[in-house]
Amino acid sequence: MQVYQIKPEHVGQQDVHQFLHGVIAKEFEGKEYAIVGEVPLDRILPGYKGLRKIIGLNVESAGENHSIYFDVTDVQTANATSWVGSRYN
Repeated sequence: MQVYQIKPEHVGQQDVHQFLHGVIAKEFEGKEYAIVGEVPLDRILPGYKGLRKIIGLNVESAGENHSIYFDVTDVQTANATSWVGSRYN
């Protein structure tokens, strides 16, 4: 399984899901496609400590299914909201 690492500077202030949908749109630019599923996973990846937050997007295009995986652990940590509602980094 190939996993693309997404960093906070890639996403900026955008919602992580909007960002990932934009990445898929660029990858399949000029082709008909549909995101037919999303799978959140917690996985241990080589070279990293602890569990990593992975989002898998299932994309259908030209009769073929594609599974594309993104490691969003660092983005979710950077954009976390504390219990009082303020952002912290």
